[in-house]
Amino acid sequence: MHVRTIMCVSALLLGACASSQAGHSTASRSQGAKKNENVITAAEISASHEHDAYDLIKSVRPNMLVVHGNTSLEHNDPSMPGIHGTPTPGTVPGPDSDHPQGNNAIIVFLNGQRLGGVSLLRRMSTTDIREIRFLTPAQAQYQYGQGYPQGVILITTGAS
Repeated sequence: MHVRTIMCVSALLLGACASSQAGHSTASRSQGAKKNENVITAAEISASHEHDAYDLIKSVRPNMLVVHGNTSLEHNDPSMPGIHGTPTPGTVPGPDSDHPQGNNAIIVFLNGQRLGGVSLLRRMSTTDIREIRFLTPAQAQYQYGQGYPQGVILITTGAS
């Protein structure tokens, strides 16, 4: 009788572990379906009512436009953001701003070609855009070399 009790308890524990693992894999799959915060897809673009790329990004993925901190090694005092043209951390550049100090700007590429700062996004109609992708500074350095401490916004059109 004692052996039977142990076998029943073991079976119950094994069943509980199996159902726990099944729930975990379901949760993992649903997390995998989560949208990529660094990509705006064609479906999201067509569902948007924005007319230019800047407004689209600002409404769908505003974090793509956020300046991520003081990147100067010479002036790395966090109490002094914005010195020597370095954007103030946590700010969103305005549509007419390119952060003129070049190396501290988010740079826009169109179909693989470097265009310039974020102000150019105002001139890009969303009807022509197939995808918008943000590259972190590390990803941008890997793909394009040094000089992108705020990252890169890649615009891909249907024409590419």
